[in-house]
Amino acid sequence: MTLSLPRLSYPLRLRAAGLLFLLLALLASPGAQAQTSPAWQRVVAAGQGTGFTRVLAIAADPAGNVYLTGTFTNTVSFGSHSLTSNGQYDLFVAKWSSATASFAWAQGAGGSRSDEGSGISVSGGSVYVTGSFIGAVSFGSITLPNNNAPGFSGDIVVAKLTDAGTSASWTWARQAGGIYDDFPGNIAVSGSNVYLSGTSQRQATFGSITVNNPGANAFVAKLVDAGPTAAFSWVQATGSPGFTMEPAPALAVAGPNVYVAGSFRAPTMNFGAITLTNQSDPGSPDLYLAKITDAGTTAGFTWAHSVGGPDYDEAIALAVNGPSVYLTGYFRSPTVRFGSVLLTNAIANTSPDIFVAKLTDAGSASTWTWAQRAGGTDIEQVTDIAVSGSSVYITGNFRSLSSPFGATTLTNIGADGGADIFVARLTDAGATGSFTWAQEAGSTLPDEGEALAVSGSTVYVGGQANGASRFGTQTMPTAANTYGGFLASFTDNVLASAQPTRPATLGLYPNPATHLVSVPALPIGTRVQLLDALGRVARETTVSAAAAVSVRGLAPGLYTLRATDAQGLAYAGKLVVE
Repeated sequence: MTLSLPRLSYPLRLRAAGLLFLLLALLASPGAQAQTSPAWQRVVAAGQGTGFTRVLAIAADPAGNVYLTGTFTNTVSFGSHSLTSNGQYDLFVAKWSSATASFAWAQGAGGSRSDEGSGISVSGGSVYVTGSFIGAVSFGSITLPNNNAPGFSGDIVVAKLTDAGTSASWTWARQAGGIYDDFPGNIAVSGSNVYLSGTSQRQATFGSITVNNPGANAFVAKLVDAGPTAAFSWVQATGSPGFTMEPAPALAVAGPNVYVAGSFRAPTMNFGAITLTNQSDPGSPDLYLAKITDAGTTAGFTWAHSVGGPDYDEAIALAVNGPSVYLTGYFRSPTVRFGSVLLTNAIANTSPDIFVAKLTDAGSASTWTWAQRAGGTDIEQVTDIAVSGSSVYITGNFRSLSSPFGATTLTNIGADGGADIFVARLTDAGATGSFTWAQEAGSTLPDEGEALAVSGSTVYVGGQANGASRFGTQTMPTAANTYGGFLASFTDNVLASAQPTRPATLGLYPNPATHLVSVPALPIGTRVQLLDALGRVARETTVSAAAAVSVRGLAPGLYTLRATDAQGLAYAGKLVVE
């Protein structure tokens, strides 16, 4: 008997065509034999009790804290921290501390209807979450009304939690949308700038900004976090004729460069002055990837690409590392072309295969560099992607009885076409990329891998599994046939060996600093992090045209300025902010 788990909203239906289990298929150096995959080291239940949880997104900070969001029902516990839902489904955010191997805190939010968290990002002690809600919702003492008075349509929420270590509190919450259903995509943060993607229908409001669409078009919005408050700064929306759903589930940011990806079903789709043409049969989506340049209070589309064939092809998740932009999704078309690379489906027009592609951003233009496919003769779904150095990780699920990821073939645990989880790694060698290894987890019941994050040499995976699910020698700590959220992890020795033991010392002046600190050793545009005395990321920014980094607004104290240049060389320097 196949167990059917509830689907709450359109963003979840975008992610998976079926239910799945946990993990694995990681990376590869070009032309190499499949390498041995890392062993699972831990799996913990993320919410146990009279209800169930589903982990939909995770984020990790450099200190090894992992933040989870998703949805839950009834009463569930994250370690010693218990949450009770206000209605059918509520949103949750929980923090896992790798240092104590326990949940540090958990917070819920919601109303009397269905609410969920679908995206999460962290910067220092600020945790940002996006999701959807129906009817009025409460985030601590903050209440948001629904833009549809009867409360039957979904609105989008973006909210901030302030992490105090062993506790957290809601700081602010903002809504977006109109009288029709609006759907969140993902969330990304850079310094005090918070970016949100999604789909808005007809007329939608973002604070004081109103967007009018002929149908349901993709958008990217920027908020500026001013500490206890936040306000929308700009919104960039796509345009397409007719009432077609144009989702934007994928979002990534690097300095002023904001990348968004998804799919479009309309004959054409406009990204500012750029028009993309759909290559599919009527109603079938092509995928798109576009870049927005943030100019502060305004923004505009810089370039856009589309890829697709005659069947369903969709982009699901994005990751960025310097000028390298990594995109993953699926294709059902017989073939799809990423620049000069042609990928062929195992069974065209029948089952989706996975793709991972790299695009190199040259500023005002960009080109596809390489692409790889994975999957067998049944359904494969990819849900998330993460990058660390030259290692690119993906997670999702596969239903094929055997599913190739480069030189590694995964075998379905139940041998019945049920969904198993995979994690895979690819190695980016610059002009080429290839799968290094792949690994699975699961049981004879459906299980799902939904989210992925990397911190140092540890890879974290979140999703939903049951008590019969196995992650190598680790077993999901719930009763058999009982489903709930999970967080699993393993150490990748490739990442461990790549961790710089002694970063080059970075000269900083003036030191102490009050406003700007000069970093002459780093090229303009280099991404830097400022870590506080506890190792938390207090700010992420880039080196300005004046070869300086702003420390305005940082609390006085001792900081570490950390950076990696385009050649992968690590730098660090101590800095006192007054």
